[in-house]
Amino acid sequence: MAKKTFEVSEPHERRSQEERSSATQLQILRAATEILFAEGYAAATTQRIAAHAGVSRGAMLHHFPSKVDLMVAVFQSAHDADTAYLREHLEKVELPFDRVASLPKLTWNALSGPSGIAALEIMMASRSDHDLAQALESVQTQIEAESQERVAELMHSAGLTVDDASRELVTLVVAAIRGLSIQAMFRKESRGAPAALRVLQSLVETQLLKGNRGYGVETKSKRRVPTPPPKATPQ
Repeated sequence: MAKKTFEVSEPHERRSQEERSSATQLQILRAATEILFAEGYAAATTQRIAAHAGVSRGAMLHHFPSKVDLMVAVFQSAHDADTAYLREHLEKVELPFDRVASLPKLTWNALSGPSGIAALEIMMASRSDHDLAQALESVQTQIEAESQERVAELMHSAGLTVDDASRELVTLVVAAIRGLSIQAMFRKESRGAPAALRVLQSLVETQLLKGNRGYGVETKSKRRVPTPPPKATPQ
């Protein structure tokens, strides 16, 4: 499956002031995302981003008064793009259980793409930037809560139990995929990712079935795992 890209629609002619303002913001967000993805946080200066977006630095500061404001907006935009990608591709998966099981691969496609790497660069930079860390805190908390809620909805639709173990499994999957993304960034290739993702998906499927005893769950084989016969009563 091809990775998603960070796309922005072409602005329409005879746009209103609000539309022009929105289009300029999108240009800036796209430019920042592209630089973060290609060269990292250190290269994403406000001057370079403005030049890459084709706007004056003053125009950029009008929309994003500080670099922190811009990075938080990029982070939120990346989340919105990844959410839209996941929603679109989950709808193509026929069976509810398989939607849950496909999350590792789809999450990798999202987090290893331009917007996902841009968000990762911002997260890592916040370790040494107090103002950025403080500004990101509430956004990250909200995003994590929304992500857990979406996974819970998928699990409920598949007849799976949502408990502390399943929530920890989601946390593990996201952490593992972020780790794979970091490894791919440093190695500048992701050849080992497909095999690792297969292992991760197998783990997810096994843990979900184990946690729900594996009974009555319909998988991609379109066969339900049979309920075991009752134990014989000693005579």
